[in-house]
Amino acid sequence: MVGRGLLGLAAPFFMGKSVDVIVDRADQSDLIRYIAFLVAFAASTAVCQWWMRWLWIGWSRQTEQRVRDGLLGHLVALPLGFFHRSRVGDLMSRLTSDVEAVRMGYGPGVMHCVHPLVMTSGAVTLMVTTSPMLTLTAMAPMVALFFVMKSILPTIHLRALKVQERQAELSTRAQESFSGSRVVKAFAREAHEERRFRELSEGFLQDSLAHARRRGLFHCLIEIFGGLGSLVLFVAAGHMIIDGSLTIGDYVAFTGYLSQLIWPMIALGWTLALFKRAEAAGERIAEIDAEQAEAGQVEVTGPAPSFRGEVALHDLTFSYPGSATPALKHIDAHVPVGCTLGIVGPTASGKTTLINLLLRLHDPPEGSVTIDGQDIRSLPVQHVRAAFAVAPQESFLFSQSIRENIAFGHEDATSSEAHVAIESAGLDSDIASFPDGAETLVGERGVTLSGGQRQRAAIARALVKAAPVLVLDDALSAVDTETEQRILARLKPVLAERTAIIVSHRLSAVQSADEILVLDAGRVIERGDHRTLMAAHGAYARLWRLQQEEEELEQL
Repeated sequence: MVGRGLLGLAAPFFMGKSVDVIVDRADQSDLIRYIAFLVAFAASTAVCQWWMRWLWIGWSRQTEQRVRDGLLGHLVALPLGFFHRSRVGDLMSRLTSDVEAVRMGYGPGVMHCVHPLVMTSGAVTLMVTTSPMLTLTAMAPMVALFFVMKSILPTIHLRALKVQERQAELSTRAQESFSGSRVVKAFAREAHEERRFRELSEGFLQDSLAHARRRGLFHCLIEIFGGLGSLVLFVAAGHMIIDGSLTIGDYVAFTGYLSQLIWPMIALGWTLALFKRAEAAGERIAEIDAEQAEAGQVEVTGPAPSFRGEVALHDLTFSYPGSATPALKHIDAHVPVGCTLGIVGPTASGKTTLINLLLRLHDPPEGSVTIDGQDIRSLPVQHVRAAFAVAPQESFLFSQSIRENIAFGHEDATSSEAHVAIESAGLDSDIASFPDGAETLVGERGVTLSGGQRQRAAIARALVKAAPVLVLDDALSAVDTETEQRILARLKPVLAERTAIIVSHRLSAVQSADEILVLDAGRVIERGDHRTLMAAHGAYARLWRLQQEEEELEQL
């Protein structure tokens, strides 16, 4: 950048010398020599220009990648609560547009700032050498411009920040409309979504135009003050040429130096606008960096320890932050290796909260949850979660093939392992009916599959992971009772080899469990196996009879 700036000053110098040779009708050999210098310096300038852009732009792209990768790495380490209160579109905007704005500021922005500063320093030095008085005359408008710029730049920053925020709102609105396309179409609200997006788009346009007007005013002032400087120079230099204190060649060179100042002033306006936008984007990225990673997230270098799968709860009581009412109260349970624990209860009874605590999606009280006798709070989060294979109630699938989704938890799974998991989950007949089999793309969130197919794919994904503890969190709610029983029958050999925790609203899913916990309002109100609970004629038995009657009515 320094070399490019200094070499660019050679052109006005040798151009002025060439003009003096022509005006004075001096030796033509001097003119040829100056022209040769002009060509040599022009070629050197071109090489330096290419080298400068290749190095600096390349560095900025590499930095952009590191910043984006680091930001994503930080995001995935944040607790679940952060994503519950954040908008996906806003996070996407920070990960893409904001990182790009930072790159533009500290890549091309710095390059086009340092280069003009070098040119300005060199040009002013040569101008003073040529004529100090003429330099003061030409620079007076530039000094006035500096103070005008100082008053405008803060407003450009505010406008840039508003544009970034508006862009995030647009991304969020579009993402929600696309993700919720089924709901939008079911309620015939396409026009409503289009209107809301248009309103946000209009707001984005107005803010962008306001930002552009400020930047336009900035550039306009640069042109005005630059032109004023040229006019003052023309008048002052004319008098000096007439009285013989300045040659025409010196005036040509001086004009060239001044023009070298005009581009830096224009570039300075552009780069300062880039810096302001990068500053606004950097503030939004810093907000993410300031978020604390979830407890237990540490850098893990070695493999996870080998767990047997013994799970225990010790007087577990848990309240969500800001809530005065505990979500779980004094829960005790012990699941030996290879045994199955069933968890049932009405909505909001604490079933999902209990599973989230096992996985450390929320931190349980110290010593209240153990695996193989070890407090999970004393273990890295990654090791805790490696011990569990989960088929969640909300069966999220990625926009990939069925095979890739099933292998998500165990990328090195063999074809035979995947096939066994597919058969155990009862998905084999469905896959056989697809034209591309397991290579069938499922669309975003698995939209091309039915609810039951998504749940069975999630079960197969959990089975492939081969973790010591298998968790089925109401993972068969989207299939009918007959299909559920058929899948559970296939799962029996798998459940016999692992510790299993089955959460279900449907009691038929847990009737074979070694122990069943019946939750209500965060408390265990009944416990025992199916036969014991039926004999107790309590809440479990009443719910069992009710569900059996509903199934009989459905079969009529």
